[in-house]
Amino acid sequence: VWPPIPTMIRDEKTSPVVTTAFVAPPLHDFIPFEPLERKEPVRAKKAEPSLFDDPPDVQAENLPSEPSAEELFREGFRELNAGHLDKALDLLKKSVTLKPEFAKAWSALGNALEEATQDDAALSAYRESLKYDTAQWRPMFALGRILVRKRQMPEAIDRLEAAFRMSKRDEGVKILLAQAYTQAGRPEKAAELM
Repeated sequence: VWPPIPTMIRDEKTSPVVTTAFVAPPLHDFIPFEPLERKEPVRAKKAEPSLFDDPPDVQAENLPSEPSAEELFREGFRELNAGHLDKALDLLKKSVTLKPEFAKAWSALGNALEEATQDDAALSAYRESLKYDTAQWRPMFALGRILVRKRQMPEAIDRLEAAFRMSKRDEGVKILLAQAYTQAGRPEKAAELM
């Protein structure tokens, strides 16, 4: 019953009626109580940005991050070793697009292009690799190998000689250099080398 009715309490020893206080009936008598069930934890709301706040960080917005040039290179190299040539080419091209000075990625792209029998594009990739890192002997050797196939012997011999010096006399480089000497009409140099 609302409003509460004053309750009269009698003291057994005294007979006058004393009004002591208002006593309200319990609230649950009038409102059915059902406990709330929460399926998700309560999270504090983000404060709205003001004019004086710093601009939001793009990385903090939970945007999917783009793979780095190094990650693309590693994945492309794995795909190349697995024999998935088209996927490897795609990943390695993206890697050198993101980081044009990435010599190893250019070299791997040259390998993939050479596998795809695109020798002119492979030559360009190997040259880019050597432009950014001249101390690599493998792209130098690959460049010489393609030039031998294209019958461009003077440049092929220059590249193979450089690769031979840098590789500390690698057997594969030595054999190809001897073949290049022979094809160039210099069998005495090939015999000297072997």
